[in-house]
Amino acid sequence: LPSFEIFNLGITKAQGRYITFVKIRDLWHPDKLNKQVFCLDHYPNLGLVHSWAILINHHQKSPGKICQYNLSGWVEKEILKRNQINFSSVILRRRCLDT
Repeated sequence: LPSFEIFNLGITKAQGRYITFVKIRDLWHPDKLNKQVFCLDHYPNLGLVHSWAILINHHQKSPGKICQYNLSGWVEKEILKRNQINFSSVILRRRCLDT
């Protein structure tokens, strides 16, 4: 199956309040989920939380490239149009997808 079909299948099978995406070679900081769930739990108006990302190569070494975005003040359509959020850094409320 193409990756988008696998993600869509995973979304339909997921039963939790939050959904996140991880690809086979992704590495997450050990505190990533704790910090992001804390934000969603304490700020009910947030639909999703994302983070900066450090790019790594197939040897799990970083060339020093950090993807960091300052999206404050952007409207949702601009964020979607510019595709500025690292896919693997996102955790979102299931209700956002249901809506």
